[in-house]
Amino acid sequence: MPSRRSFLATASLVLAGCTTGPATTSTGTDGEPSTRPATTPPGSRTTDDRGSGTDDGETTDRDDRTPPSGDAVAWTLDVGAPVATTPVLDPDADVLYAAAGSFERGERPRDASDDQAARDVVAASTDDGAEPWRYAATADVVDLMPAAGGAYAAVGWPTWPEGTDFRVEKLSGGERAWRSAGDRKELSLVGTTAEGGVLAGTHDDGLNVGGETLFAHDADGRERWSVESGDAFGGAVVDGRAYLSFADRLTRCVDVASGETVWEAPGGILAGYDDPRVYGDAIYVEDDVGDGPTHVVAHDATDGSERWRYTATPEDSTFVPVDAVEANGLVHVAEFGGFHVALDAATGTERWRGALGSDVADGPVIVDDLVVYAGEGGGLVAFDAATGERQWRTRLDARATRVVAHAGGLTANLRDDRGATLVRYGLDGTRTWTFEHAADVTQFVAGDDGRAYLGTDDGYLVALAT
Repeated sequence: MPSRRSFLATASLVLAGCTTGPATTSTGTDGEPSTRPATTPPGSRTTDDRGSGTDDGETTDRDDRTPPSGDAVAWTLDVGAPVATTPVLDPDADVLYAAAGSFERGERPRDASDDQAARDVVAASTDDGAEPWRYAATADVVDLMPAAGGAYAAVGWPTWPEGTDFRVEKLSGGERAWRSAGDRKELSLVGTTAEGGVLAGTHDDGLNVGGETLFAHDADGRERWSVESGDAFGGAVVDGRAYLSFADRLTRCVDVASGETVWEAPGGILAGYDDPRVYGDAIYVEDDVGDGPTHVVAHDATDGSERWRYTATPEDSTFVPVDAVEANGLVHVAEFGGFHVALDAATGTERWRGALGSDVADGPVIVDDLVVYAGEGGGLVAFDAATGERQWRTRLDARATRVVAHAGGLTANLRDDRGATLVRYGLDGTRTWTFEHAADVTQFVAGDDGRAYLGTDDGYLVALAT
């Protein structure tokens, strides 16, 4: 059986997705574009001319753009260039961050591809879309993470097969506070510590359990420790410990203060390149047992001991678990082929099972007393989380690539040959608004209040209605 990572790498749709530059302030308004002029800043690339970015002071006429509008739009911020990364939220500071633009800054490697360029990191107020600052990176920005007083950025050149000249940079107020030393391979930010530090890890296309580096910096930039690890694409930092999975074969718990391994166990993440599933004192992984079936395994997050394992072979399908979410004493497990099951979180005993009638596109997501899935067949299906009884089904106009639950409802990202559409649903499956835009969009992120944020390929950050 192929690993979960290789399986989804083939099966899933991928979405688009130092010197200090001057901070540019632009105030967004409810439902209207910001007052920033609709021109491209020096060095930006346009949607139709992505290879023309320079830093010679030229601007490109972008008056043909139409800013997002309508009842679904709370505010827009014109950042002047294509948004290259999914926005990340800092709910404590009411700010979001995204990388945008395509600039000829820094020493671009000769083997860099056309879509690799230096970016701006843009900060935006989640309240009104005002832009308090932006930072001009001298290389590509591949990862962002909120930090006390600003953001951490993974900056470098993601050339094949392992990237070059990567560093972690701490950004604050449009300035670089510090950056890590050394010419590292491509980086992913793993998480932040309670003291404001950051963990990061290197990776390449090899997907191995060794040969890479995991390291930590304090909030002031001092390197705390550096240890050998596997390819790190993400992680979860909980109560002073970092949980990481390598190559779908090994899960490791690391002490954040020292870098020492606390425990490790066979098995990998259940959700592609997403973070490990840690709930309280439990972590859930996938374990391929030789040539045998795949299991969902629950480990004690404290010492790594195995609590239980579960496998099932639904009719005419191979059990390929794609995600596990714990809520109210149950673990809801989605299987790629549409089989889904609720397990007792303490024992792994099956409580109920069901079928979507199509492959799983996203889910499970939990909202109130519902567990909701998006099917490849084009619909959302909601079940009573406790009993498995179907509550409602809604047909969609296109394939749902992402569903997020929040207070009062759900937001779904639909995608077909015409582009991307976001739809908001109430808890009863009723559609409350629809967002459409002519240009391509990034994946969206949603806050606890239900407001979703995204970036567009024609240069806008957008906040949607709650």
